[in-house]
Amino acid sequence: MDDRQPSDAPAPNAVLRGGPFDGELIHVTTQVPVVRHAGKVRHVYQSTQELDQEYPTLVIYVHKHTLVY
Repeated sequence: MDDRQPSDAPAPNAVLRGGPFDGELIHVTTQVPVVRHAGKVRHVYQSTQELDQEYPTLVIYVHKHTLVY
């Protein structure tokens, strides 16, 4: 059993591509950009509405830009 997510967590429906979070599986409910934080750096991922080759049932969110605060 995978203990990384609670059993009631929604199944991933997207995968991040590019940047430091490449390959992370996520669950999204709208097509707004996804932001991941790494310290004072924010990485923004945007949907391509294309399906991934490695995970053919997941939508690709590609790394668009980095913000440093």
